[in-house]
Amino acid sequence: MVEHPGPIQASVSLKESTPGRIRTAVLICAVVAFGQFAVSLGHGFVLDDASSVMGAVHTTGGIQLPLFEPTLNGQGRFYRPFGYLGFSVDYALYGDESWGFHLTCVLLHTAATALFAMLACLLIGFGPALIAGVLFAVHPVHVEAVANIWNRTGVQSAVFVFLALLAWLKIERVWLRVAIVNICAFIAVGSKEGAIALPVVLVAVVWLKDSAGRLDVRPAIACAPAFTLWLLLRHNALGSQPTFGELFTDQAFSVKLFTLGEILAHNFRLLIFPLTMRADYSEPTTSYLQSLTSLSMFGWCLAVGFLAALIVAIRRRHWSALGLGFMVATIWPFLHIVIPLGLPIAERWLYLPSAGFCLLAGRALWTLRHAVKPSIYRAAVLMVLVAFSLLNLQRTMEWRTPLMLWEADAAKPEASAFTWGNYGLSLWEEGHHSDALKAMMHARNLKPGWTAYDVKYREMRSKLRVVPSSIEHESNDAD
Repeated sequence: MVEHPGPIQASVSLKESTPGRIRTAVLICAVVAFGQFAVSLGHGFVLDDASSVMGAVHTTGGIQLPLFEPTLNGQGRFYRPFGYLGFSVDYALYGDESWGFHLTCVLLHTAATALFAMLACLLIGFGPALIAGVLFAVHPVHVEAVANIWNRTGVQSAVFVFLALLAWLKIERVWLRVAIVNICAFIAVGSKEGAIALPVVLVAVVWLKDSAGRLDVRPAIACAPAFTLWLLLRHNALGSQPTFGELFTDQAFSVKLFTLGEILAHNFRLLIFPLTMRADYSEPTTSYLQSLTSLSMFGWCLAVGFLAALIVAIRRRHWSALGLGFMVATIWPFLHIVIPLGLPIAERWLYLPSAGFCLLAGRALWTLRHAVKPSIYRAAVLMVLVAFSLLNLQRTMEWRTPLMLWEADAAKPEASAFTWGNYGLSLWEEGHHSDALKAMMHARNLKPGWTAYDVKYREMRSKLRVVPSSIEHESNDAD
């Protein structure tokens, strides 16, 4: 019989969250989450939406759950059957109307926020949970996952990860608890692969809530059937061929080590100081490092510091262990250590790890109320939440159309060749042919020899009767 976990022994005592308070936190956070992203209902199909969602047969071929075959799209071969179940339902309801797909995105984020607020109430108490839940609702790092239709699979996955955690913590009957956790785990990982962190998260949360600090691996064992079934079905559909590519192919171990430090630093910045958000994090934003740089060293120092703080917090049964443990348990699938990933960084990957950051930040901000005057405390908390909300709104508006997205990305420092190339293509689609040629020329200069963009540039020139002399001169020099 699995024992029901007790409360964590925190250095600052927490009051038990009553059902009424939990409902209040859930309602407030859900309303904030929906209101924050309601503006995205007017957005179109952006980035990979056209090829990976609307151009996929599993979306437009009727409502279906492709459990036994790969889900093919413009990016390649994936295995996300429950992600495409959602897309196919949306297509059956709304056809090619983008607002319906975006409505589902916003509703999924609203549900994820509500469930996270409920979970936070159980883990850190009502007051801290309310702050954490609102912060999760408005965090700018969530924009890519919520405002972009293709990337909503990570939000859908998080919904069922939170449901699995709540089921384990709240359901008394062991057989029912295990059954529901397995169902949620299978849907979560079948929506997006990052949910493979769930067994680690379950063990961590149960361990940290146990008053005696006993490590119990039974939660991980209990959900093993779901992940075993997923692995078998995924192998049947995809075989052993990687589907995402590999960032570090043919790179020396030292290059992997140094570059990963830079990736860690960027991820930390996105969670704590999300001032600059990008659609692309390839070179020169993130580059292969042949030697240890200050940024790479900073990233590794942060990683070691987080792990050391987590160990100390666990030993002392401190409240910070919950937030730190959740972050560490959910971010490892996206660090290129076990799972091969073709991109160095993506904001959408931080949707679930940000829950740990919000737990940590919510409890830390709540603790400040003992150190400063109430008016100063309320102003400080409100300032943080409003600042994140405004950054979120600004970034959400950049995802309105492909042209707006790439124009905003190209205006940022160290914009990549990929960004400038897509900016050029978007300009061309909107009829701004001269500006499109200039943007494409800049992309070619940033990354000479990129065949795809060379071909596109020459096609543009051949379709345009009069090429501006400045572009013609640059082109001749480049050629």
